[in-house]
Amino acid sequence: MSKNTQKEIAERMYSDGESIASIAKELNVSTSTVVRWRKINEWKRANIKEDVYKTKISEDMHKLASRLLEDVSTEYFKDKTLNSERFVAFDRLMARINGAKKYDDETNLTNQKQTITEATINRILKEMT
Repeated sequence: MSKNTQKEIAERMYSDGESIASIAKELNVSTSTVVRWRKINEWKRANIKEDVYKTKISEDMHKLASRLLEDVSTEYFKDKTLNSERFVAFDRLMARINGAKKYDDETNLTNQKQTITEATINRILKEMT
């Protein structure tokens, strides 16, 4: 496959929301090569897919926060005890959600959209346990 064909495929994959790492792996090139192609050719993501991804991550984080709050509340009203570990996990998650929202709001002011990645969510979940 020629370099031009690889670049075209890579740009299409990037536009569709694929990560740099997955593009590099699929095309058997280094991530720095894909990053260089993206910068030189000024690739853009399809905003619709990026917004859907951001919304999905946000929804998942809010669902997790709701479940944690429900668990804490149920245990409190049932046993009149507060599960401090779950409450701290809920508190940390809310701080992360609020921090992500603040960051997103600030970057949107400069017309630079940022996404919460799967790696960020995994890190948050790891910190909660």
